[in-house]
Amino acid sequence: MGGWVTEKAERFNRDLKWYSKKHPNELEAVINNLESYLVMLNECEEHVQINAGFLHKEPAGIKAIDQKGAKNTNKPRQTRLYVYSFFKNKVLYLLAIGDKKTQPDDIKYCVDYVSKLKGGK
Repeated sequence: MGGWVTEKAERFNRDLKWYSKKHPNELEAVINNLESYLVMLNECEEHVQINAGFLHKEPAGIKAIDQKGAKNTNKPRQTRLYVYSFFKNKVLYLLAIGDKKTQPDDIKYCVDYVSKLKGGK
């Protein structure tokens, strides 16, 4: 089977548009870190744990990719890009982008999305 592919949730697309206008530096940083994560996924075995300073574990197997490395002279806004790795099919679901203020709602949305992916209601 080939390399990993991404699939974007509708909410991710909405968040991407908003962040591109309001917080482009943070968006660039999380996208760069996403690209690094994809390289790691393509280089690892099926069940190898990937560790990186920008990667955080969330409930239900969700990972949060943060803004570490943002190009900004000011302190960058804490930003998270939520993803879910489906190893069987090598699909990385891009779920949402948010900050500390939206984190509880973002995580709830992502957990619900992953539950539906796994056949839940």
